[in-house]
Amino acid sequence: MKTTMLAYSKLILSKVSFSEALFEKELKKALATLSGGDRLHLGAWCSRRFGGKYRKIANRSVCGGKAQLKPLQREYAG
Repeated sequence: MKTTMLAYSKLILSKVSFSEALFEKELKKALATLSGGDRLHLGAWCSRRFGGKYRKIANRSVCGGKAQLKPLQREYAG
């Protein structure tokens, strides 16, 4: 089974979620490699998965702090 960059990024972020600094570093690396739609999806996934813990980091990294990411209702199928 082929792993997409989006799925790989989610895996890495889940594994480094114990550290705010590592989480932000890996999120920035992931966002640099993903396309626009996948970037927004990853930011929304972070908001949903990690709740208030890293929502500010996700907003700042994905939207430049200008917009609020809303959690997606269901998991990305692709």
